Amino acid sequence: MDSQTIGALLESMNSTQIINTLESLQASGYNLSSVDVPAVISQLNVTQVEGVLASNSTVVNGLLTSLKPAQLLTMIASFQNVTSTLFLAAKAADNEQVAQAYEEQGTTLVTLLMNKVSTVFTDSQLLGLFKIMTNGAAYGTGSMKLMSMAKDLIKGFFGGSMPAGVEVPSRLESLVRAKQPAIFGDYPTNSDVAPSAVFLSIFAIITMFHTGLFIKNYTLGHKFFVSLGLAFYSLMRTLSFILRLAWAKHFLNLDLGLTATIFLVLCIIFLPSLNLILAQRYFTWKHPLYGSHKVFKALMYVIYALVVGVVVMTIVAAAVQTIYLLSEHHFNMTKQVIQASSILITIYSVIAAVLVFLSFVIPPTKKDQEIITYQPYWIKSFKWNYFVPKGTAQREEQLITEDQRHAVRIINSSEYHYETTHNAEEHQSEHRLHHNSSIFIISFTTVLLLIINLFRTVSTFIDQYHEHQSWIFDHTVMYVMFGALEVIINATYIVGRIDLRFYKPDSLKNIVLQSSSSSDSNIPETKSADGVSEGSSIQHDTERATDAN
Repeated sequence: MDSQTIGALLESMNSTQIINTLESLQASGYNLSSVDVPAVISQLNVTQVEGVLASNSTVVNGLLTSLKPAQLLTMIASFQNVTSTLFLAAKAADNEQVAQAYEEQGTTLVTLLMNKVSTVFTDSQLLGLFKIMTNGAAYGTGSMKLMSMAKDLIKGFFGGSMPAGVEVPSRLESLVRAKQPAIFGDYPTNSDVAPSAVFLSIFAIITMFHTGLFIKNYTLGHKFFVSLGLAFYSLMRTLSFILRLAWAKHFLNLDLGLTATIFLVLCIIFLPSLNLILAQRYFTWKHPLYGSHKVFKALMYVIYALVVGVVVMTIVAAAVQTIYLLSEHHFNMTKQVIQASSILITIYSVIAAVLVFLSFVIPPTKKDQEIITYQPYWIKSFKWNYFVPKGTAQREEQLITEDQRHAVRIINSSEYHYETTHNAEEHQSEHRLHHNSSIFIISFTTVLLLIINLFRTVSTFIDQYHEHQSWIFDHTVMYVMFGALEVIINATYIVGRIDLRFYKPDSLKNIVLQSSSSSDSNIPETKSADGVSEGSSIQHDTERATDAN
């Protein structure tokens, strides 16, 4: 007996008789799995189909689970034709009761089918359906496109519009989530709300602290823009946890998820970059000739530019995975891009420590000892509660003679390996200022950054889906790395007062031009034996005496 014959046999029966007939056929040894279910359903009327789906018959459920993905797609298309016709007829009906009857019948059919999707159809059937709908795209790609297709499919049942309160079945949402590639930190759920709220609060406080410290120093004439960079980084990290918290409540908002991923990637390069700036200043203090050389500066700029390129590359790869349906080959290519960028960012995170190491390995040259340096000798302490006197930096800058304007700007220390713009003995602080703690700050934070990036990099080489992911993808690991360890790094910066240890004076160029074009013109200039203008020298001596008083 073929499917057409079975359909003709069932056509005149009610739903109960249809189920009984199917059970009898199965009991007689007939293989119902060979029946073309969509063809049989097409011969039944709406009332019959509604009654059959409403039953919880083992035979009916068995027939549904025996459907191949292509047959399932055909059956869904048939249902769309029927239900959309009912909803369109309801809209066109002049009689309100008739319209309501059509709408109720259509809603009942859609509800029954969605219940079967949630409880009867197997994962392999639904995944096979996804494969057909996406032309064989790799699992885990094109999540945005896939969810858009699912919504369009549901809209098709209702005549082209999504009624209020109707959503994608949770079974489909769970299946899409299960087949997403495992990511560091996992996809957020309701259990992420509390820790995300805690860390966004902590980083909001850190943001205010860095901002307040920058403003306080700036009003004193102490311009340390690394503090502003840390404030911006902390704000970005705060926003990343806010986005994660919001995403936990609305997983299907994939635009929000992609934005959260982008913020996550952006944050992981800020701390290594700021740490490298500190190491660069330490290196220049140890080797003012090399540290101020154009080649060295150009090399550092190239490194920063490359990192920006790596970040853009990572963001593009992550976005492509989420937005577009990819073949297995192209999906693997995006994975390799993310792996390569993760390795580069990990290497980048240790350059600061390498630079500190090189400052000891490379011996100072004779030219290093002869070069003139300009350091903030007015900083008398690195203690956590110390602030420079207001306007000191600007007053001291005015005292630098014209023949010293080429001095290399470096961080402050009581140790002198070279010529300075000031008298070292005259400006000696009460406590000798060393950089052992500065070395510890750079080294300690570099180790923590290395741990953070190593965990993330290792996770990119573990090719798993969310449903069978390893412990390294657990959100707890992410909160320890991006939360706890980064809080420790920020606390180290704050307590260690990097705004004092790694501060270098402002550029002298504008100060020199201003002083040489104003009051100096009123003083007769005669050249001394060493070629320095005596008028200028007299004026600076007078200013120093006045400042000392």
